[in-house]
Amino acid sequence: MKSSARTDLALLCVAIALALLSMTVYEEAFEEFVRTAWLHGHYQLDEILTILTVFALGLGVFSWRRWRELQNEIAARQSIEAYVEEREFWLAESQKAAKIGTYSLNIAEGKWSSTDVLNEIFGIDITYDRNVEGWLDIVHPEQRDEMAIYLNRLLTERTTFDKDYRIIRQSDNIERWVYGRGELILDQAGTPVRMVGTIQDITGRKLAERELQGSLREKEILLQEVHHRVKNNMAIVTSLLELQSMVITDEAVRQAFRESRQRIKSIALVHEKLYKNRDFKNISIRDYIDELVCDLSEAYGYDSGKLSIRQDIQDISLNLNILIPFGLIINEVITNSLKHAFENVETPKVEISFCSDDRDMATLTVSDNGMGLPDNGDISGRKTVGLQVVNALVNQIGGHMEIDGDKGTRVIVTFPLRMDFT
Repeated sequence: MKSSARTDLALLCVAIALALLSMTVYEEAFEEFVRTAWLHGHYQLDEILTILTVFALGLGVFSWRRWRELQNEIAARQSIEAYVEEREFWLAESQKAAKIGTYSLNIAEGKWSSTDVLNEIFGIDITYDRNVEGWLDIVHPEQRDEMAIYLNRLLTERTTFDKDYRIIRQSDNIERWVYGRGELILDQAGTPVRMVGTIQDITGRKLAERELQGSLREKEILLQEVHHRVKNNMAIVTSLLELQSMVITDEAVRQAFRESRQRIKSIALVHEKLYKNRDFKNISIRDYIDELVCDLSEAYGYDSGKLSIRQDIQDISLNLNILIPFGLIINEVITNSLKHAFENVETPKVEISFCSDDRDMATLTVSDNGMGLPDNGDISGRKTVGLQVVNALVNQIGGHMEIDGDKGTRVIVTFPLRMDFT
């Protein structure tokens, strides 16, 4: 009987232990044990105490393990919360330093919420009526209609809010510039339900831009005045040369004065074009060549009926460092044709072409149907001022010159469009 009872006791202990481990039926097992063992007298008191001790130990072990698991879970959660709080702190501080506030607009309700930084930017407090009308009241009066249309179009076309605009701070009525950006959140049907974004105070940047534009405009006016005065001073020099040539009886000297005067006019024309142009570094080469050729034709007594000029000019912009020597080269080459090429030529012709290739190399070609040059264009032994000037100028712009003196004269000058002159 006792052996059978002890076997039953062992099985009961196993059952109780399993019940404790599963934590699903231990209360029912305990009640069953008390009812059968105590009330019906199946076990002695010391045996019941033993079973209760095992039960308590099992419950204690389970509770300890569960307590450790909870402690680990709490520690992990606290670590995550601390990490999130730190990130939120630094995000808030960085937004505060950068004057960036965030907002969330509930499109269906027409209500928006804002962070403390955005409240500071707008100059509002927690009592402000945060609806679309309230936002439009913050927008500068001159831009309210524009911003209302912009917002409606944004919601219709499902685009991103991305715009600079002016506001009036509600707390002090001071005008500020802000940059707003927002992204739409759509529901499953593709309908906008919310817009979240940021607004940054960019007043400092706008003021700096305005100051920079004012300073730039002052420098443009000053540079424009410089070109104007240079042009006028060169006009005075050419007039003085013209007056001086009128009292010179030697034809060769008078011709030298005329050529010098024309060289100065070619430089003055550059400054005149720069003075009239908004870009003070580049001008249209087509307009420049056209006007320069007209001046030279008049200077040497050719009108439109006596001289045929054909131009094929690619409208390339040249900077000042290249343009002045380039203008002088054209002046010297065309002057040479007008002075020497057309003696006994019934229909004088001059052809001018200018183009560039994909290597940023430019080619100027000037040709005429005149008598040509002796020795097929070999100028190595010729010491005229014009040719010396052309050679020097071609070298100055890093170019190369070829001359063909057979059946008229053809001068080809090739040079790089980009060159470091420092």
